[in-house]
Amino acid sequence: MLVVKYAGKTDLVVVKDLAHFIWPITYTGIISSEQIGYMLEQMYSLEVLELQLNQKQQFVVLYESGRAVGFASFGVKQNASEQVYRLNKLYILPAEQGHGAGKFLLDFVLQAVSNLGGSGLELNVNKQNPARNFYARNGFQVIREEVLDIGNGYVMDDYVMHRTISLAASDQTSQQQNLPSS
Repeated sequence: MLVVKYAGKTDLVVVKDLAHFIWPITYTGIISSEQIGYMLEQMYSLEVLELQLNQKQQFVVLYESGRAVGFASFGVKQNASEQVYRLNKLYILPAEQGHGAGKFLLDFVLQAVSNLGGSGLELNVNKQNPARNFYARNGFQVIREEVLDIGNGYVMDDYVMHRTISLAASDQTSQQQNLPSS
């Protein structure tokens, strides 16, 4: 059974460990191993994850039968004219992909954003990442292309995708969740 739980500071090691396992598999052949290592350090050290949590990013971990199989993070998009949220991270263990876990986690995030009054969800996805097809199948549309200088001579060559939020609260009644602790 799939269960999503909000992550607190003590859960960030699970996010870090999942990212360090998933990223090399996901991005080998898309970006260099040196860039993968650089980005993991810049985005997934415990210090950086704690900073993101303190800056009001919400982290959630997906469990299957008690085993962590994926994670996501989201928060309000800065400088947005509407209540648009950013999906900053969504990763599923490769062995769990294609079996509904990613859709389950994405639906959870969409419902959480809807419950918070969000009108849309925006994300960046590498142009070569097959996940862009997953997002397109789930109602996201490319709204622009973006090349971001991330330092050390590396760039992220992404599509920015957006989906309008129109879920009803009853759409996700089968999902189990823990409320974030304050």
